[in-house]
Amino acid sequence: MRASTAMVVLLLSACPDVPADACPSDLPPSCLMPAPSWSADVSPVISRTCSGCHGPNGLEAARPYGTWSEVEARKTDVLFQVYGCLMPLPDAGVALSAGERAVLLHWLVCGAPNN
Repeated sequence: MRASTAMVVLLLSACPDVPADACPSDLPPSCLMPAPSWSADVSPVISRTCSGCHGPNGLEAARPYGTWSEVEARKTDVLFQVYGCLMPLPDAGVALSAGERAVLLHWLVCGAPNN
């Protein structure tokens, strides 16, 4: 299932934890083909920015993001967290660059393909 921009924005606007001006409004309006590659583009970003908490020894080890299937199973949550600038946490010691954020959002809007 692909998330629409309107759906994501509507759901995030109802979330009191998302500061209105703290996050760019940069969700792709649709799936721009081709989607970024899981193995070449997305997995390295997930590994660098998420594995500290969502890895075997992390605080969120119960929600691992080490494989495509683990991320794909939570793609809607990941989309909301990344688009809402809620993840990675500010005190996690890592941040998404604008390019990494664009790759993740594009891939998620395209349905998180295993490509």
